[in-house]
Amino acid sequence: MKYFCIFALLLAGCAPAYTSEQYLDITTKHYDGVTEKQTIDAAKKVLLLADKEDTLIMPVADNEIKAQRKWSYYAVLAAGMGTDYWNIKALKKGDGVNMSVSVQTASSGVAPMQTMNGDVSAMASPYQANFAGEAIYRLFWLRMDYLLGKSDNWVSCSDFKRIKSDNDYWGNIDPLCMALTTDDEKPI
Repeated sequence: MKYFCIFALLLAGCAPAYTSEQYLDITTKHYDGVTEKQTIDAAKKVLLLADKEDTLIMPVADNEIKAQRKWSYYAVLAAGMGTDYWNIKALKKGDGVNMSVSVQTASSGVAPMQTMNGDVSAMASPYQANFAGEAIYRLFWLRMDYLLGKSDNWVSCSDFKRIKSDNDYWGNIDPLCMALTTDDEKPI
């Protein structure tokens, strides 16, 4: 079954089908007692703690940012490269803020390939854009909770891998926790 899912993922995807309501529940959150600026500042910190050197944050408005993190890795016989794109918005709602976040990763890779006459050449995979699964959003919100004083626990990448497994959250957490390209720093 495992290999079938991997094969099916390559062809059509094994991602769960979320309803609009489920997707909004995953990608939005309300915070009481905070301002738009506090939430945007916390979101910036979440992204910079993951990878300060490669993350570019662009303000769109006082209550909205876009960010991108370019990454690459070299693994002797293969290499990968890509960009994570974040869109984060905070809207005042009552005594708090409604936040929404969206992340998408575009990536490609290069690997060796044998030619017809036995030589070796390089094969490049096409640049593909992928929508993130539930897991990255759950990790993002846990870190936001800590930075906004709603939780006493900062969740590291290794901590979240256990949480993800225990809760069967779908999707990768690479935009915040790619082992080869992120720092996973804890706030001071």
